[in-house]
Amino acid sequence: MSEETSELLYKLFTEHPQLVELFARHVKADLDAQAAGYLKEDYRQIAFFQRRLFKTWKAPMLRLDAMLVCSLEISSEINEEYRRGEVVNPKQLNVATRLHARAIHIAKEISHLLKGGYADGAMARWRSLHETSVIASFLSEGDEQLSVRFSDYQLVERLKAARTYVDHQEFLDFERIPPEQVAKYEAEVDELCQKYGINFRKDYGWACEKFPNPKRVTFRAIEEAVKLHFLRIHYGFASKNVHSGIDSIGDKLGLSMSGEDILLAGPSNEGLIEPFQCTSLSICQATDALIALAPDTSRDVGSEILWQMHESMKKEAVEAADALLIKGKRMQARRKSREENGDYS
Repeated sequence: MSEETSELLYKLFTEHPQLVELFARHVKADLDAQAAGYLKEDYRQIAFFQRRLFKTWKAPMLRLDAMLVCSLEISSEINEEYRRGEVVNPKQLNVATRLHARAIHIAKEISHLLKGGYADGAMARWRSLHETSVIASFLSEGDEQLSVRFSDYQLVERLKAARTYVDHQEFLDFERIPPEQVAKYEAEVDELCQKYGINFRKDYGWACEKFPNPKRVTFRAIEEAVKLHFLRIHYGFASKNVHSGIDSIGDKLGLSMSGEDILLAGPSNEGLIEPFQCTSLSICQATDALIALAPDTSRDVGSEILWQMHESMKKEAVEAADALLIKGKRMQARRKSREENGDYS
């Protein structure tokens, strides 16, 4: 659009603001009609990028997916035993198998993000995977009653969600929750507090009896209890990709190798090593937490296989990153040589 046309439209829309909607509707209809055409090239470029990405990171990509298959086979066997009623800790295993399924689900999301070249998004999802692994380990080290408390805590979460819903239901024009329904939820939580103590309604109240200061339990305390706090640095870095503080627009895994100061708004073949290794580690931890509740020699072998695959994963991810770095340096050298020779093509 020319500058003259822009000025004309600005004047027209300023004098007749009702035309903005009509003009936008017309342009939208035109874009809708042409969408298949102008998106075709975009999709072609994405597919080409993903083929190159897979070629570079093929080994760790295949390794991660293989680990997820092996881990899922172990959990499926344990879940079958639980469903047949062949266990002595059914409530604990019910929670454990569900948490492990969540871990696998998140890890598969991470796998897809990595195949797409979204290292920062993968790291953000790893944050959830780490939280799942930590909670699963904590419950695994506890008893049946701790898992019951964890399950009962859903009523506390439901009450919190209901109160938030009521606060905004009128503005959003949502279906109303009757006051008597919220009162029912409150009564049920009060009953649980009489059973478990007043601290039960607080954050992580289901775990409060396991700590010397039951009035304030944090995820970090649970993380330390299962000795997974050595991942705190990684967790903090992953959090940058979840929240929108200043750090969220600064350090980017997707630019970690080239160090270029650009506005990254799409995929990158850089920075995948961190989410690969962290995801692999957390899957091993989550699987061990489940196996601990249904021990078996064959599952111990399965656990050892996963840990050996994790070690292979670390090596393969480093090798892929090193190869990419060498390739990047060669490209920079060629670019510099062309610029020195006056070739800017």
